[in-house]
Amino acid sequence: MRSDYVQPFSYDSGLSHPKTQYLFTRELFHVTNNTAQSYYVKKMQDFFSKAYQQQHNVLLTTEDLSAIPVEGINYLRNMLVNFKTKIVMIFRDSLSRTLSDYRHVYSLDKLSNNIPHPDFKTYVEHFVTTKSLQKYYPHMLERYANQFGIENIIVIDYYGAVEAKKDLTYIILHEVSKIPCEDCLTIIKNSTSNTAEEHAALLLSGVISEVRNMMIKRKCNIPEVNNDKIIRIISSLLGKQTLPSITTYLKNVYYNDSLNGDDEFRQKYKNLILYNNRNASIKAVEKQVLVELDFHQFQHDSHWQKWVQHVTSRLSNRSAIICPTLGYDEYDNINI
Repeated sequence: MRSDYVQPFSYDSGLSHPKTQYLFTRELFHVTNNTAQSYYVKKMQDFFSKAYQQQHNVLLTTEDLSAIPVEGINYLRNMLVNFKTKIVMIFRDSLSRTLSDYRHVYSLDKLSNNIPHPDFKTYVEHFVTTKSLQKYYPHMLERYANQFGIENIIVIDYYGAVEAKKDLTYIILHEVSKIPCEDCLTIIKNSTSNTAEEHAALLLSGVISEVRNMMIKRKCNIPEVNNDKIIRIISSLLGKQTLPSITTYLKNVYYNDSLNGDDEFRQKYKNLILYNNRNASIKAVEKQVLVELDFHQFQHDSHWQKWVQHVTSRLSNRSAIICPTLGYDEYDNINI
């Protein structure tokens, strides 16, 4: 409010809803000859035109911008042709970023998606094998640099900022965008996440995956609208039972591969990186631990296999799922 920055769609509603920026970005994933007529692209083009006419700066932020293809980035550059654009990237070590992706994909497990749920080491192994672990940040930076120019790229080292006790919002708004916001400066702690909650979410997502596999095996119909209901029922039936689990230290999972890739990135683009601090990233990785379901033990334990069958029956009884091959009383007498 005290600067000449505006966020997308703020002319329409007085404020920007993050989802509108996300939906605009999603339309850039599949650029065609008809993209100009896409709903959010049209709205964004009108917004850019009005902002330029009124000499306003624009702040566009959504994590999905990191994944749009070259065609989408090129389309975005053409939309911003009247503006002098700066691209700001947040860089964190490859293992922590991959763990964050893993939690995002599997902690928010969608029951209707038949996606295999690997353990974290297997998940990382895929990215190591395909070289994606080392290529993620260089590939993203190069895609944007090719369209907007390397001189217009700014990279913020996430753990370097944490070590310096600088909030990312403050850096982006004040240090990069020059918006006067001294009063928005906050001192961040070593961690803002609740590790116990993260572990519980990963354990639960593993159990949900096993129940989903049973439902698929039974040819059950899993209405997407019942996702939350199904997860609540599974959680309640799980209660406080102790699940078979695996504890993994992040530093023991392809650490050298990730560290070498990160070092190459830091060296190649060191002039673009704010708060560049390799040691801060190393310290952060060495502290990180995850606890996840031991799928092998879970699948070979008779108690848990009977429990999964029982849960499937209860979900059918409560009309949360529809299973043509599952009788209502098929597992009701199982002693679990």
